Amino acid sequence: MDSRKLGIRGLLRISVCITLLVALPIFVTISKMNVTNDELARAEASMNDELTYLCLQLEAAQNRARAFDTLASSSGVTSQDLEVRNPEASRILTDPIGDVLAGYSLPESGTVFIVDDDKVVASDDKRVPVGGSMKELLEDEVCAAIGASIQSGRMQTIPYRGVFDAPGGEGAYGDRDDEAYVLAKRQGNYTILGIEPSSMVFRDRAQVIGREVVLTYVILTVVFAIMSRLLNRMVLRPIDNTNEVLRRITSGELECRISEDGTREFIALASGINTTVDALEGWIREAETRMDSELSAARAIQESALPRDFPPFPSIQAFDIYAIMNAAKEVGGDFYDFFLIGGDKTGSEKLVFLIADVSGKGIPAALFMMKAMAQVRKELEGGAEIGQAIRNANKDLAIGNAACMFVTMWVGVLDYGTGRMEYVNAGHNAPLCWHGDEGWIWLKEKSGIPLGTPIDRPYKAHRIECCAGDKFLLYTDGVTEAKNNVGDMYGEDRLMTVASANQVERPEALVTAVRGDIASFVQDAEQFDDITILALDIQAPDE
Repeated sequence: MDSRKLGIRGLLRISVCITLLVALPIFVTISKMNVTNDELARAEASMNDELTYLCLQLEAAQNRARAFDTLASSSGVTSQDLEVRNPEASRILTDPIGDVLAGYSLPESGTVFIVDDDKVVASDDKRVPVGGSMKELLEDEVCAAIGASIQSGRMQTIPYRGVFDAPGGEGAYGDRDDEAYVLAKRQGNYTILGIEPSSMVFRDRAQVIGREVVLTYVILTVVFAIMSRLLNRMVLRPIDNTNEVLRRITSGELECRISEDGTREFIALASGINTTVDALEGWIREAETRMDSELSAARAIQESALPRDFPPFPSIQAFDIYAIMNAAKEVGGDFYDFFLIGGDKTGSEKLVFLIADVSGKGIPAALFMMKAMAQVRKELEGGAEIGQAIRNANKDLAIGNAACMFVTMWVGVLDYGTGRMEYVNAGHNAPLCWHGDEGWIWLKEKSGIPLGTPIDRPYKAHRIECCAGDKFLLYTDGVTEAKNNVGDMYGEDRLMTVASANQVERPEALVTAVRGDIASFVQDAEQFDDITILALDIQAPDE
């Protein structure tokens, strides 16, 4: 039996049932013992009263006989003369016992008889003939019990079959009972015997036992009901209320408190829990304050790592660039970057611009973003060819990547002196390109898998010849997958529409238009992903 599934109420009910089942035979046994003793005492008292009455009657009869005998002797009347003159007086002289037992009978096969020495001189039972021998009617064990009763004055137990049995014969009472009870008293030369079978002595025992058991069960049931009600009111109900408040607290309702009433123990328990929750609420507020401070610092660090000054290269007129990053949380996993490489020592100067999206959100994604950003910058500033640079960055990011994070990235390297551009797409969204008379087109070419994976494969670099007026619009999936209140996504088609409507705009205006259209689309729906947009406008190659 699993007590964790039953609860206190179930255990109480089972305990009550087991207690009642176990108590039943005990109650019956105890009740039988008590009732048996009471019935024996009642039978002994009743039989003692009967025999005492008979002793008094017998004594009175004997006194009358002696009085008549004295009268007859003093008057010189012979017994014959007395019989002729006064038959009643003659009968008293010749039969002093008379009709002491006339009309007297014990119910249910009990019997009373009077014995003079060994001879039965009076009986109320035809089974005990007057004039018969007591020793012939009763076995030795019964006769011994009669002697013990005369000596002790108490009722004795005798074998029922031994009553009125001739040796080896069947008892006068048959075989209904196993035992009987005898009480004997002496009156002068006479012995008065009373015998009752057990069925007579215990005739009310079963009924009395039944009443007592039923009454006991009723009392126990009432007691258990009262105990159950008190337990429910004083223990179980406060426990249920406490558990409900604790459930609400664990679900986030820290303002809930347990009512401090009831017994002393529950008041102490409620006070302790409320104090703990107050302390917990204080710790949470403190932790939130500290976390907000730390997140603010992390956000400041992240923002400081992203280029924020526009235009970034005022002295270079060959291009214009602008970007934004709106994190879904305090810190994000998206990032963009642009910087110059090359120069006098390595050849013509080039612009590197990129956009990336780290798997996950929050501080882990931001840390991985910073690492990825640093690795790509290091490789490209070190002079590596773009495909090899991304491959090397992937190797470095895969080392110690226990969290199995990855980053999608689109990287372009523009030789703004010649207009030639190489780019690598490592699993990122295809950017939009306004190229000559073709209008906006998707650069859907892929170069390889996202960075941070333990697979070492080359990344293919793609090339495009740019001219004045070409534009590039880079973005993360937080743009196309932005959802409104009904779950519709922003999508690539809407992005293309906004880009087409603003293709003549400068990069800042184009990015602002796209971001505004996204806000108009989602309205007050919660932002679930970082939104990052970068726009590049090639104005004219530097000669």
